[in-house]
Amino acid sequence: MEPLTPRGLERRLKRYVLKETHDFLAVGAPGFERALLAEVESLPGVTDARTVRGGVEFRGPFTTVYHANLQLATAHRLLWRVAEFLAQSGPMLYNKVSALPWERYLGFERTVRFHVSSRGSRLNHPQGVAETLLSAINKALTPLGLSAQPSEDAPLSVHARLFRDRCTLSIDTSGEHLHRRGYRTHVGEAPIRETLAAGILRTVRLEDYDLILDPMCGSGTFLLEAARLLGHAAPGKDRTFALEHLPGFQPTLWERLKREAAAAETPVATTLLGFDKDARVLAAARANAERAGVEGAIRWGVADALTLPYSDLRAGFRRPLLVCNPPYGKRLEPGGARKLYADLTRALLEAPGWTVALLTPNPAWVPLPADERLAFASGGGAVTLLVGHT
Repeated sequence: MEPLTPRGLERRLKRYVLKETHDFLAVGAPGFERALLAEVESLPGVTDARTVRGGVEFRGPFTTVYHANLQLATAHRLLWRVAEFLAQSGPMLYNKVSALPWERYLGFERTVRFHVSSRGSRLNHPQGVAETLLSAINKALTPLGLSAQPSEDAPLSVHARLFRDRCTLSIDTSGEHLHRRGYRTHVGEAPIRETLAAGILRTVRLEDYDLILDPMCGSGTFLLEAARLLGHAAPGKDRTFALEHLPGFQPTLWERLKREAAAAETPVATTLLGFDKDARVLAAARANAERAGVEGAIRWGVADALTLPYSDLRAGFRRPLLVCNPPYGKRLEPGGARKLYADLTRALLEAPGWTVALLTPNPAWVPLPADERLAFASGGGAVTLLVGHT
C-alpha cells in the first residue's frame, strides 16, 4: 500500500466522514440532562437525541462538531463516537481497534492522548488498555506511512470506555473542558463552573425573569452566564477546540459559523445585579465581565447579602429571581455555614415576591419552602439546588 497523501485523505474524508451521519455524546453534569437535551435538540441536523446518565446521546452530520462546541452552554465536552464492540481480552481489543480506519480520525497527527475508564470489565488496567490501543492504531496507520506516539500534549485524544466488557471508542472534539469559556481569568474561592451555572440557569428558565440578582456573586459566574445566555452569545466563541485538529476540519466553514453566531447576538433586556461584600472580588467580577463582552449588561455593588434591601431591589419588577451559591465547608468556621444560610433565608423571607434558586450542601439549613430540589455534585461534594418563593 502506498503512503497516504493529503489528496488521498481528502477523498476518504469526503466519502466516509463529511457526507455521513455520526453518533455523538454530549457529556454534562448528572442532574442537568434535561437542560442539555433541550440545547442539543436545537442544533441543526440533530436526530435521535436521548438523555443518558450525565449526558445526551444523539446523531448528526459531521458539522455537529462545530455547532455543538460553539453553542452548547451546559455540556462539559462533545465526544464523537467512532466504534463500539465486545472486548473481553487484550487480543480481542487489539483486533477490533486495528481494523478501524484511524486515518479518518487522526489524519496526519503524529501524537495522540488516551483517556481510559473501565467498570465491570475484564480489561480493567487503564495503562495496559492504552498501550494496546496505541499498538493497534499504529498497525492500522503503518501501511499508510503514518504513525502516532503517545503524548499528554497531543491535541487529539481517544476516549475508551469499557463497561461490562463492551468497549466504546470516541474522539474528543472539545479538548479543554467546555466550562473554560476563555473569559474568566479572575476566580474567587470555590467558584462554580460555567457549564454548571448555565445548567442551573436553564433549569430555572432564566428567560422568564425581568430581574436576576446574585447577592454573593463572587467572580460573577452566574451573572456572566446569564448575560451571555440572554444575549444569545455563543459559549465557545472566545476559545479554541480540539476539533480544529481533526482531519475533516474546514477552517472557512468554522470562521463563517463564528461570524454568524456573533451576528445573532442581541442586547440583554433583563436587569442583572451582582453584589459582594469583598471589593477585591467584585473588581475581579467586573474584569471577567469585560473580557466576556457583557460589562454593560450587569450592575455591580459592594454590599452584605444579609443586609441588602431586597424589597426595594425588586420594586418595579414583575418576576425577580435570586440565584446564589453561598460559601460553606472550608470557607467558613464550623457551624458558620448553617448560621449564614439561616440568616440569609430570614432576610429573604422578609421580602415577599422573589423566586429563589439557592445552592446548599444541606437542605435542612434552608428554612424556605422549596418547589423543586435537584441534587448534583459540585467541587467533589454533594450539593442541592433548592428553588422556592418568598
